[in-house]
Amino acid sequence: KMMLTIARYYSTSERMTILFCKITNQMITKCKQHMMQHGRLWDQPVEPLLENLHSALRLNEAYQEQYRITKDKLTTQPKVKQFDFNESDIFGK
Repeated sequence: KMMLTIARYYSTSERMTILFCKITNQMITKCKQHMMQHGRLWDQPVEPLLENLHSALRLNEAYQEQYRITKDKLTTQPKVKQFDFNESDIFGK
């Protein structure tokens, strides 16, 4: 929200979408690195692997939830710039 309202460079929908895409891609990269730190997926013990997978899913859910909470809060303030970004671009398919 701060980036959208304060930073001049990120004042457009296109640039904010690109920023969100970069954040999303970085989160995916870090989750992949975390899961692969003990080798290939099929060579890892099942329980720790499942725990890591569930952690990645919880991170994704929390990220999308916070995005939607912020978007909903902004809709109650019509004079403020809104989150009108393409969510399929940000969160993937």
